[in-house]
Amino acid sequence: MPIKIIRPFNIYGPRQSSRAVIPSIIIQALNSKKEIKLGNIGPSRDFTYITDTCNAFLEILKIKNFFGNTINVGSNTEYTIENIANKILKKVNSRAIIKKKKNRTRSRNSEVVRLVCDNQQILKRTNWKPKIIIEKGLDDTIKWFKENNKYFKHDIYHV
Repeated sequence: MPIKIIRPFNIYGPRQSSRAVIPSIIIQALNSKKEIKLGNIGPSRDFTYITDTCNAFLEILKIKNFFGNTINVGSNTEYTIENIANKILKKVNSRAIIKKKKNRTRSRNSEVVRLVCDNQQILKRTNWKPKIIIEKGLDDTIKWFKENNKYFKHDIYHV
């Protein structure tokens, strides 16, 4: 069957569920002056902005020779959760501190310590490449959450 398998890595951006780590940090940073509650802050992730991911999907759909292959879509850059949290805190001028909370920590069996994309196939075989750097993506995401802050509760942990 003519099937293309696309494996996107951590997607982020405006309108994302507050269950995801970046929106969770942003919502807390915008509303809490004292602390940001997180679980394990050591794992690293490959974050890709939503428009870059959508553009990758479109490029993959255009190419006929991707059938039967798994194509990774990501930035090929990794950031720890702590690093992302510190970037967000700086961007919103927050003096809140990061507090690790046990109830927000994944079990050892389900935690992935390092998740980074090898995007060489899509880079070699299409004209796609990620365009939105993390700083710009965070700025746009923070802006959207600021404008829609009243719809989110910062003191609820969504599992």
